[in-house]
Amino acid sequence: MGPAVEAVLWDILDDPACKPEPRGLAAAGLQKLVQNQAIPRLPALHALAGRLQVGRTDNAIVNACIVFVLNCLEAVEAKDVIRLAFENGRGDTGILDSRDISLLED
Repeated sequence: MGPAVEAVLWDILDDPACKPEPRGLAAAGLQKLVQNQAIPRLPALHALAGRLQVGRTDNAIVNACIVFVLNCLEAVEAKDVIRLAFENGRGDTGILDSRDISLLED
């Protein structure tokens, strides 16, 4: 898996017609690409965090998956965006909530 797969994963993640599970798996695939240094870390983190903004990925389950991935990647750059997503109810707290996110521990 490498950069050739990256565009497909972003497309799946962004497709509101897809169910949340494949979209979450796409986020996990992007996580693996970052961890394996197959794609640049910082642009990927910014792109993932950007999907937590209002009007981007409005599916709370998908947002929870994105937050989980950002937390696994220790994306301190996304800390404020993650906090806002939870404060504004954009993440499914049945999957995880702000107490589950080590990045938010102060």
